[in-house]
Order: sequence, then C-alpha cells, then structure tokens
Amino acid sequence: MSAIVWDQVGERTYETGTKKGVLYQQAAGGTYPLGVPWNGLTSVSESPEGGDANDIYADDIKYLVLRGVENYGGTIEAYSYPPEFEECDGSAQLMAGVTVGQQPRKTFGFSYVSTLGNDTEMDNHGYKIHLIYGASASPSSRQYQTINESPEPINFSWEFKTVPVNVTGHKPAANMVIDSTKFTTAAQIARLKALEDVLYGVDAHDAIPATYKETTDVAYNSSKTYYTRSGTTTYTYTEFAGSSFVEGTTYYEVDTPAQPAVQGSDPRLPLPDEVLSILSGT
Repeated sequence: MSAIVWDQVGERTYETGTKKGVLYQQAAGGTYPLGVPWNGLTSVSESPEGGDANDIYADDIKYLVLRGVENYGGTIEAYSYPPEFEECDGSAQLMAGVTVGQQPRKTFGFSYVSTLGNDTEMDNHGYKIHLIYGASASPSSRQYQTINESPEPINFSWEFKTVPVNVTGHKPAANMVIDSTKFTTAAQIARLKALEDVLYGVDAHDAIPATYKETTDVAYNSSKTYYTRSGTTTYTYTEFAGSSFVEGTTYYEVDTPAQPAVQGSDPRLPLPDEVLSILSGT
C-alpha cells in the first residue's frame, strides 16, 4: 500500500445546486405513471429522522447499541409548483379556477438533480439524480406581503414524510441516488440515458435520415466510410467502394447519423428494482 495523499488534482470534489425537479403523483398499485415538471425549484432539504441509539447493558457493562428505524423526510422549497401538486397539498378543484383546502393529501414521488464539481472540471464534473418515493406533504404556512420598493416572490415550502418501498435484497427505502460519474463506459452511459428517458419522457418522431458533409481528407483513409453524391435538387448518397480517391470527384462523410423512428413515452418514476434493472442492463 502507498501513503495517503490529500487534495490531489481532480479529487477536490463538491456538490451544489438543485434543478430538473419532476413531480410524479402516485397511482393505484403504488406506481408513479406520469411525471410533470416542477418549475421554480429553489431548494430540497433532506432530513432523515429516527435511527436513535438505545444503549443496552448486561454483565455490568455496556453490552451493545441498538438503533431505531430511520425515517426519511425533508423539505421542498420553490417559487412555484405544478397544478398537479395541489392535490398533494390538500386542495381539490371544484371548477376551473376554484379550489378548496383541507382535503385528503395524495402521495407523490419526486426527482431532482444536483450538480457535482471538482477543481479541474468545476460544475461540469457530473451530476446526481435523486429519486424520492412514497412522499406526503404536510400543511405549510404562507406569508403574503405588500409589494414595495424591493419586492420578493413567495418562496413556498413543504415538509414531507415518506413511506419506504421494497428494494430486493435490502430493507425498504424511500430515496435513491444515481451518481453519473460512476457511469463511464459507452454501455454504462447508454443505460444511464435509458433511465433518464424513463424519468423525463421521450418525444415521438419519425425516422430521421442521416446528413452528410464534404470530407476534408485529401487522401483516402481506410478506417473511414466515404460517400459519393448524385442528383441536382434531391441528393442520393452512395457508399464509396474504392480504395483510393478519384481525382475530380467530391467525397462525403456522415455528419449526423440516421435516427430510427421513436414512438415516444410519457415520463414516469420507476420503482427501485426497475431502476437497477435499467442501469445494470438486465
């Protein structure tokens, strides 16, 4: 083993920020089928409770320490909230534009992203995706103030508690964190992208053809694929089968690869076992 070295270049890491908030109302069966953006998010404070130590004595000595169950909760702060959150905050809509309070509070899931930085890449080092399950919001106070020479918007605040969900092979949990810096290979990055597509949804689109650009190579490179072009207003690109450039012929390379048709999908919050399945490729 080698000696410990502190604060090496690239290892001075930090975490900051909160963005890309998404609300997922819980549906029957404990699923979270449809996410909506939570704009104006200013802060998410995680405040676990419980886990208190209970000292056990025997044989005239301190025999062991037992700890109680840990409960996960926190506080969400924002300048605004999605209309779908009103039901989670104890409001019910009587008609368009009219709501009443003191109603049953819907359970919800939530996700947000924090930024990872270090001393070389700063805020571009990576990010963490935070997933929260089984949350319910507590009633909160709101203070409306007169508009003056230094007006400030209301920063809404909601405390929330959670009920854990099942995690195969582990105790139930109410929160999950995915660290992007641990996904480094092409396959791992693709699986992380697949999870984000589930969390944030995918827009449907028809098949998109490839685009081409004129190559800047002056000589044939056997490791590349070149194309020739025919047509006047509508072009057809044909893969070049030769082994050397022909003088007077213009050759092209793929600029943007073709994309297949995508059906699209709505954003949803997968449960922990499905998250692990997506990220592990199983």
